[in-house]
Amino acid sequence: MQVYNFSLILQAMKKTALSLFICVFLLNNNAKSETIFEYVTSICTKYNIDGASFINFFQNAGIDIAAIDNYDMYVDVFKWLNTPYRYGGKTEYGIDCSHYVFKIQSEQEAYYTSSQLANITDFVAKEDLQEGDLVFFNTRGSGVSHVGLYLQNGKFTHASSSQGVTISSLNDKYWAARYVKAGRITNVKEPANPKPAQFQQKNTKDTDVIETINLYKQK
Repeated sequence: MQVYNFSLILQAMKKTALSLFICVFLLNNNAKSETIFEYVTSICTKYNIDGASFINFFQNAGIDIAAIDNYDMYVDVFKWLNTPYRYGGKTEYGIDCSHYVFKIQSEQEAYYTSSQLANITDFVAKEDLQEGDLVFFNTRGSGVSHVGLYLQNGKFTHASSSQGVTISSLNDKYWAARYVKAGRITNVKEPANPKPAQFQQKNTKDTDVIETINLYKQK
C-alpha cells in the first residue's frame, strides 16, 4: 500500500495556488513586465534559494522587500541564518559576530574584533542608519563587545551567542539598553545583481503585490 505525505502535497498545492494567484493579480492590475517579486525570485533562483521562502521570511521579520537596495546582501544573510555561534568561527559550522559581518559586507580578508571594527568605521548617527551599516553593542559591561549589520526598519542581523545567526530589532529592550554606536565601513562588496533603475523608487503596484501575497497567505 502506497503511503502519501499529505504535508508535502499540501505545501505543493499552496505554492501552485499562490503562483496562480500572483499571475491573476498582476494581469488584473496591468503591472509592468517585471515586478519586484519576479526580480527577487530571479536572484534567488541564481543562488538555489526558494524565492517565496525568502520573501516570506524577510517580510515576517519586518523587512520591506520593495525598499531593499542590495538584494545580494540579503541573499547572503538568508544563507547564513541559524548558523550556530562559535567564538573565532568563520564557517557554516560556527561563526562569531565580527566574522559574520565581514563575510557579508567586506571584500577584505582581514579579521577585526567588534571593538576594532568600532574604531575603524566612520561614525553614523542612529537616525541616519543605512542598509549595510554596522551597529555596535556593549554586552559585557566593558565597551564594545558585539557587532551586527543593519538592514532596515530598525532591524539588524548578527551572530548571537544564544541563537546563532538571526535578525533582531534595535528597539528590543535588551539591545536598546546595550547600543553603543553605529559605523560605516569602506571597501564593501559591490552587489553582483544591482537593483534595476525602475525599482530605485518605490512603486505602489509592487508594494501592493507583496502586501496582497501576504494577505493571501494568511487565509
